[in-house]
Amino acid sequence: MGKVWMGLLLAFMGGVASAEPPADVSAKAELSMRVAGTLELAADGSVTSWQVDEPDRLPDAVVDLVDRAAPAWRFEPLLVDGQPVASRVRASLRLVATQDGDESYSVSIRSAHFSDPDLEGQPPRIRRPPDLPASVVRLGAQGAVHLVLKVSRDGKVQDAVVEQVNLRTVGSARQMDEVRADFARAVLPSARTWRLSAQGAEERGYTVARMVVDFVIGKQAPDRSYGKWEAYIPGPRHRAPWAGDEVSPDALASGGIYTEGAQRRLLTPLQPG
Repeated sequence: MGKVWMGLLLAFMGGVASAEPPADVSAKAELSMRVAGTLELAADGSVTSWQVDEPDRLPDAVVDLVDRAAPAWRFEPLLVDGQPVASRVRASLRLVATQDGDESYSVSIRSAHFSDPDLEGQPPRIRRPPDLPASVVRLGAQGAVHLVLKVSRDGKVQDAVVEQVNLRTVGSARQMDEVRADFARAVLPSARTWRLSAQGAEERGYTVARMVVDFVIGKQAPDRSYGKWEAYIPGPRHRAPWAGDEVSPDALASGGIYTEGAQRRLLTPLQPG
């Protein structure tokens, strides 16, 4: 891997000391950024206008990429009383930077989540927030735990599964596996005590919701990473048998609640060919 790319990548890595050769470490890590925005759709699901959140905080290349991609998107029409209607969609995009050569890189949209803003759930009532594991504090590790929750009609969490744990610090394969397991163990007992909105649970007795729990060390603003590239090491995916919709969990923002019925289906590729 080129010196320029390696230097840029390693500049975003901290915390866990690497026990692997740099080439092996860099093969696991990417530079990543999450971008949010709002789309206005015509009745046929085509995009009539779009706006990224806080464009002044985003690199020009990122804004240009969304400006090129969004006009080509087409969504499954929203039906009201059997008739397609114009609508609004909230977009959450996961972008990654990929090396083209020693001196250049390209940016692409890896995954996305589109939802109806009127149907998103409310943040949970958290009785017991998860603690940062002591072992993780010692290593200086940071990451995000992506949860999928089975919520009963009365708002109780019947079941919780960790779909994915993405890290922002790099170590050996064993270290990263241990850190992911520690994060999962810290979140699950707490998540099972939460109370959430049970919107959409009437038909089958439960609803499915997703939430991202972000683990950081020290006091940092919740939006600290918006518009910034971060080291990003995606973890393996795990599916919950009762979760129906196919969702890209790494495109979701931390702190929000994403209910299964609020997702809007994109019918076209994320990026034009």
